[in-house]
Amino acid sequence: MVRWIMVLSAALAPGGCGSIPPASLPALSRIGIATTDPAVLRVAVRLPDAVKPRPGGVTMDAVTRGNGAADRTVSLGFGIATKAFCRVAALPPGPLPATSYLMTSETGRYVILTEADDLRSRPKLRGELEGLEPC
Repeated sequence: MVRWIMVLSAALAPGGCGSIPPASLPALSRIGIATTDPAVLRVAVRLPDAVKPRPGGVTMDAVTRGNGAADRTVSLGFGIATKAFCRVAALPPGPLPATSYLMTSETGRYVILTEADDLRSRPKLRGELEGLEPC
């Protein structure tokens, strides 16, 4: 049960309401918080051509939970954050799809977390995207 909570939390965090592709579920179900090697943990994101993350702006937060203790967020220094993008070209009209991936010691490869998640479909992001500074 704890394993599934970790997998679902990790998958939903990058995309907000994103959904996990069914083909990813077998690989993601093997991830265990107690067994995964942090040295192997990697997160990647495929962004639209007109957008890129600023150097140092991409982070992944991990929330740790203890027996009755308050949740604690620890920044791991890599992963997915949408607040530190810049524009390399004018944003095209229509959807701005992004795909996120996770690799752990259990998966041994990058597994899709969210696929073609339209960044413009999220109200908060839509406003931030329109105000992106050039790189």
